[in-house]
Amino acid sequence: MGRFIDRVKKAASSVKKTIQKTIPEFLQKKKTIPAKKETAVPEQEGLTYVMENESLPFQLKIGEHHKSFDIENRVKGLNCTSVPENFKPICVVKSKHCCEIERKIHAKFLKYRINARREFFGFKIGTMTSSTEFECIKKSYEKFMSRVVKKMHKYALKCGGEIII
Repeated sequence: MGRFIDRVKKAASSVKKTIQKTIPEFLQKKKTIPAKKETAVPEQEGLTYVMENESLPFQLKIGEHHKSFDIENRVKGLNCTSVPENFKPICVVKSKHCCEIERKIHAKFLKYRINARREFFGFKIGTMTSSTEFECIKKSYEKFMSRVVKKMHKYALKCGGEIII
């Protein structure tokens, strides 16, 4: 057992020396690597929207649509057989920077994002045990919805957008 421990200590010492030697080299190389630039969002004319659906309580769909300026066209695209109720637009902004507005809104409300691959934000709800609990979540959701709409308006005005709804 003693020889095994000695070999482990020797190996650990060797690894430690290698790391100590490598760190300064790494730091020197790191200084020469240019800082990563934030990728610019391309200018894209279209709509940025916030929608809700009665089938998805306490959740908002926040997205952008640049195929047309017809919000009803986008609503039709979202209403499918897997969702029993229709989506209803709450806030719609027309802008030359729809992708940028969407990205900013998504970043601002990231902690409310329900699924990283989907554009739904809000509150996950399980089984509610009382009407008091329901009212509490409802008030929180209403405040959240109001904040999202205010931010959307703010970002739209900053980049010359037009508030449609």
